[in-house]
Amino acid sequence: MIFVLHHRAEVLMASWLADNSIEIIGILANAFLAIWIVNTVQNKITNDRYLKDHLIGEVKDIRSDYREFLSNLTKGEIKPKNVPPWFKVMNIKMEHLLEIISLKYNVDESILDPYRHELLKLITEFDEFEAHYKSNTPIKIRQESLSTLLIFQQKYNHLFNHLIIHINDE
Repeated sequence: MIFVLHHRAEVLMASWLADNSIEIIGILANAFLAIWIVNTVQNKITNDRYLKDHLIGEVKDIRSDYREFLSNLTKGEIKPKNVPPWFKVMNIKMEHLLEIISLKYNVDESILDPYRHELLKLITEFDEFEAHYKSNTPIKIRQESLSTLLIFQQKYNHLFNHLIIHINDE
C-alpha cells in the first residue's frame, strides 16, 4: 500500500511537471533575467557614479589650484615668468577635462574660459607684472590690482560650482 501511494505521488508529480513545465521554465527564465537586469543596472549606476565623482574631483582640484595660485599671487610669492607656463599647464588640464565633460554631460566647453583666458590677460596687464617681468622678482600686487582680482573672483567663482552641479544632476 505504501508503495502504491508513493508510486501514485510520483505519477501525480510527473504529470504536474509535464503539464506545468512551460510555466516553470518561464518562471526560472524570468527570475534569471530579473537578476541579470538588476546586476547590469547596478553596475551601470555604480560606474556612472564613479565617473561623476572622479570628474567632480578633477573640477575641485582645478578650482583649488586657481585659488592657491591667486592666494600666492596676492601674497607676493609668484614670479612673472612663471605665470604664462602655469596657465599653459592649467589650460591643458582644463581642455581635456572639459572635453570629456562636454561629451558626457552636454556642458559648454567654454564654461571656464574666464579662468582660461581672461585671468591671464588681466594679470599680465597689471603694471606691477610688467615692472617685475625683466628682473623676474615676485610680483607685489597693489591694492587696485587686488580689487580687480577680487571682482574677477566674485564674478566668476560660481562657474566651478555650476559645473559640479551640472555633472551631478545628469
